[in-house]
Amino acid sequence: MVSGTRSVQSQAEIDFSKEDFDKLGIKYPVCQTFCPAEVDGDTCKCKRKRSRHRDRAPHDAKKWESAIRTDLLPAHYGRLANDAWFAHLDIETELKKVEKLLFELWKLPEPKLIISIIGGAKFFKLTDRLESNFIKGIVSVAEKANSWIVTNGYQVGIVQLVGQALEKVRLRNNDSKMIAIGICKWGSVKNVHKLTTIKNNAKNKRRINRSDDSDEDENSHDIIRRGECHLEMNHTHYLMLDDGRYRYFNSKDFRTKLCSYIAKKPIQKKQSKAQTPAVTIVVEGGLDTIANIYYDLKNNIPVVIINGSGRAADFLSRWFSYAKNVETDPKYAEEVYGIDELGTNLLSQEPIETKTQKKSKNRVDVHADLHLDLSKKKLRELFHKYENEMREDLRNLLYRDDDSNKKKAEKQEPDTKLLDTLDQVMFCLQPGLRSQITVYNLDSDNDLSETIFESICKAYNKSPKDKTNKKGIDERSALLDLAMGWNCIYVAKEFVFQNSLDNIQDRNKYFIHALTHNLPTFVYEFLKLGLNPADVFFSKTFASRQNRRYKTFIDTLYTNDLITNGKPETHLKYFIDVSEQDDRTCVVTVKKLNSVLRDIIGDYMYDLYFNTEDEEQDHRIKWGLTQRHEQKHRNNSKDVESRMTSTTAAQAEKASKYIMRDLFLWAILMNRIDMAKVFLCFVKYRICPALIATKILKEYYAKTIYGTTKDEYEANIKYFEKYAIDCLDECNQEDPDRACQLVVQQNELYGYVTCLQVASDARDEKFIARPSSAQAMHCIWFDKINKKKTDNLSYVALMFGIFSLGFLASPLVRYRENEK
Repeated sequence: MVSGTRSVQSQAEIDFSKEDFDKLGIKYPVCQTFCPAEVDGDTCKCKRKRSRHRDRAPHDAKKWESAIRTDLLPAHYGRLANDAWFAHLDIETELKKVEKLLFELWKLPEPKLIISIIGGAKFFKLTDRLESNFIKGIVSVAEKANSWIVTNGYQVGIVQLVGQALEKVRLRNNDSKMIAIGICKWGSVKNVHKLTTIKNNAKNKRRINRSDDSDEDENSHDIIRRGECHLEMNHTHYLMLDDGRYRYFNSKDFRTKLCSYIAKKPIQKKQSKAQTPAVTIVVEGGLDTIANIYYDLKNNIPVVIINGSGRAADFLSRWFSYAKNVETDPKYAEEVYGIDELGTNLLSQEPIETKTQKKSKNRVDVHADLHLDLSKKKLRELFHKYENEMREDLRNLLYRDDDSNKKKAEKQEPDTKLLDTLDQVMFCLQPGLRSQITVYNLDSDNDLSETIFESICKAYNKSPKDKTNKKGIDERSALLDLAMGWNCIYVAKEFVFQNSLDNIQDRNKYFIHALTHNLPTFVYEFLKLGLNPADVFFSKTFASRQNRRYKTFIDTLYTNDLITNGKPETHLKYFIDVSEQDDRTCVVTVKKLNSVLRDIIGDYMYDLYFNTEDEEQDHRIKWGLTQRHEQKHRNNSKDVESRMTSTTAAQAEKASKYIMRDLFLWAILMNRIDMAKVFLCFVKYRICPALIATKILKEYYAKTIYGTTKDEYEANIKYFEKYAIDCLDECNQEDPDRACQLVVQQNELYGYVTCLQVASDARDEKFIARPSSAQAMHCIWFDKINKKKTDNLSYVALMFGIFSLGFLASPLVRYRENEK
């Protein structure tokens, strides 16, 4: 069944011609020299019939590897039925050409993370834990971090499960931009020629049909033969590799090399020298999975093993724990010992022409071979306590995968595959590479995204580089960007912040990102480490007469997108007046912001936001909120100069107080409650802002009809009211008279409102009923009369004072004494 997967970009957006593709020079091999297989003399090692070859005379099978490279045909490309791009290419294609295909022709966006998923196929079994803990987690990570997901592209095992999860994401969000690349073998895809000709033009069809030299017949279309699988149709792109063979899954280390190349290759869109993080997730799997892990670790790609998923993953998790105490000299603990693959590659180089060169070359080969033999011997020494048990454990895994190996064991034949895999296992588990491996337990309560991010950070810290240079700072910034995308604060604190902001380049940008993307834990970390939001949103001349000091603040945080589409939902949009000239639901001026606050809180609150210092002072003088002699003082030019010099520190302190207030009110208005709680921790006086929060949320509550949003508003209203009550009670225990004053004093920072005003308007009955509030209202009622002398005789004296029009009040009524 063909899925309705949408490609990342439409056909119109990706515009390139056949000539553009041909310029890449990508080709693919075709076997034309018949080399009979051991089982069937009429079938070549490429698994095609003799009649399909140009040279049909039997040749030595040992020469097949070199013969297959002699015929390379121009590759082809196109779209599949699910609108996904594919390209048929040689497995030995230069990575530079593949890079151009991905970025220049297919126009893939630059990844922030490359996630390879390898593992279970034949014996894979889905469990509830695997589906809930892993699949949901990995898709969530990829969706949040703008990642590439790279798999083998076959509709089997864990890849099939990932494909189903991708389909659900696209059904839920039709505009999803997730990239899923399947790197499969052309000859192992069932009905590959039929799949690749469905949606392509006639010219390309003829080109593909001319290369249709497979051994498929009409009777085999519905039969899944050994070495082939259906294509998983929920990926967005497919790289179909070809080594000339059919029904042969092995793609060597192409995936590893491509991921490593893309991660290290500087892309033009990148503004820094940071590499793109890459990580491999291992779920279940067999011996091929172990080989892929070996390739990844050789290329410094960290690996996360899902313990509890079965087979190879459980085997490696088990031995990762068993072998953690491998004895080694501390000076060799960081050294990585190789195995003999490198020696084989060196020894297989082309012969040298001259005798001198040949002699020199032989010396290099012998030296490399001896060095690798010593490394292999060192690995054996490291694991000598565990080697026999590890071999038997691995043998059980091998026999389950391949019955032919079991027959070899019964005949007591040497099992080279087992020994090679054992070497790969020891290579992966050696002390110098253990930091590149992270084990995630399916039974764990830990978040998978944090585990993945932790593995990337450990690999970064392990890499030899100067953390003070430009590249090191760029990579830390890239890791912070990734951590914020996943909201992994604990790992970011350990590996990125490290109790200092000196590791963060352009910290203001990341602070704003944390605000707009609702990341309160990151905001708290920035504030705790000393970042001053006033430096982010206000210019250095906070008291300047010309600057619009709130322009950056309003343009950044009160945008139409945040108000209308922000998460969580806010009802601020219902309090913003929309005019015919501007139908945007946003706040663009301080005048409009002041108007919104008056509509929500009440007209007893004076304006909070002003463009300049002079505008603020004029407003206060106009409404009698400050003394007029201050205006005369400001008009004296000499006084202005001295004031600007002498009060720089005071202005900086004022700016800090203002911005904390502004950010708290913004968080409440945007219904970002956790963010508001963070800013409330950094506000000096907290009772009044907490009561203002209850007033705003009650106005939002009244606009909400029903649903979870209404319930959340109600819960948050209770939280802030209780917060204000707790603060007031603490003050009352310390000093009842001062607590009483706090309730009725005007708060200059919040438009000269009083706590009692806001609580009364918001109908915070529990706050009003507190002893301090009751005492404050008692004081207001009695004014200057001594409220402590309120017995019956005092009431009689008060009545005489009233009826005598005040003539008898002075000798009879007792007044309060002046208090210092």
